[in-house]
Amino acid sequence: MIRNAISSLLSRAAACLASLACAFLSPSAMGFDERANVYVAGADVRIETPVNGDLYAAAGRVSVLEAVLGDAVVAGGSVDIAGAIRDDLRAAGGVVTLGGNIAGEALVAGGSIAFGRDAEVHGRAWLAGGDIAVAGKLFGGLKVYGKNIVLLGEIRGPVEIHAEQIEITASATTLAPSSSARSPAACCCSRPPACTRSWRSRSRNAGVR
Repeated sequence: MIRNAISSLLSRAAACLASLACAFLSPSAMGFDERANVYVAGADVRIETPVNGDLYAAAGRVSVLEAVLGDAVVAGGSVDIAGAIRDDLRAAGGVVTLGGNIAGEALVAGGSIAFGRDAEVHGRAWLAGGDIAVAGKLFGGLKVYGKNIVLLGEIRGPVEIHAEQIEITASATTLAPSSSARSPAACCCSRPPACTRSWRSRSRNAGVR
């Protein structure tokens, strides 16, 4: 079930990347864009000045260091989102790290995904990958499929987790109307009591099955 769910989410990410490819071939990519969208590709891409429209980037390494006022669609072997995204984020990569503020939704797929302590997502977050660590603050809820998942931050809104291994640290909190975590392996916490009781203590109507 987890593999099917991950495949589904990766398919959505692939569709976003397909739109990225189309964007590079669109007339706006040739310089006829009134909204100041940015289209860039290369071995190492660094966004070091603010983007006044949408950002479409594909490279071996992509670093977004400044604000993007529209959507950001990013793909690379390594993806680092340090700047603010004022709309939605779509990112796929071997290693994806997020440390900025996302005003909209976040769809992220990667071999390794890490949300830093300063990261914020104000819309819903969908994550799929191998090793996933979620710190920071997620205000719109979380749906995640992965192999090893670690929760370290604050999550508000509905939470749904599917993983082989789930770790809920002492710093993790949820303020959610409903939360569920499914794992064939034992769920563990950084300190007693047991994971189920710890998870329940952090959210209303929570359950670990």
